[in-house]
Amino acid sequence: MFKKPFIMLVITLLAASAIMARNNLQLSPSITNHAITVELYLVNQDTLSGMQIPLDLGLSKLGLQLDSVSFAGSRIGHFYECFYTEYPEQDKVFIFILESANAEINSSPLLPGSGKIATIHLKRVRTPLASEHTFTTRSLKDENRDFKFYFWNNHGDEVEVNYEPLRLNARQ
Repeated sequence: MFKKPFIMLVITLLAASAIMARNNLQLSPSITNHAITVELYLVNQDTLSGMQIPLDLGLSKLGLQLDSVSFAGSRIGHFYECFYTEYPEQDKVFIFILESANAEINSSPLLPGSGKIATIHLKRVRTPLASEHTFTTRSLKDENRDFKFYFWNNHGDEVEVNYEPLRLNARQ
């Protein structure tokens, strides 16, 4: 009689912890008259050794231009390599962050926690064509390579990270 409620409680707690133990990437915009800053916040329960983040920014629709991507003041300052590449013909930016596998290089993984990992700086260059656009993480194609939304641990195993799309209204 006591076993069944106890087992149900354990199952409920395990299911709740699985839901709450997710890794999440969120975008947070700050909008002014001439610029938009989008901060990428990562909440991770898993230790991460790298990430590649393709973002469809819809810049041409929104009348925006990529100014830069900054990693200053972020949680990933100890990573070996952090860079971005813009693909204007696809309206995308690709962010790549990697811990070094070489023990002689001072680099360490991203431990569980939360905070900013990058800041995207956009500037207004013309009147928008569309009133809104959702920033998505669709794979990016470059020549023969396919850059997908991908996070991994120090064993090279893929780590699931949920992305919360950002809908941006160009008229703001």
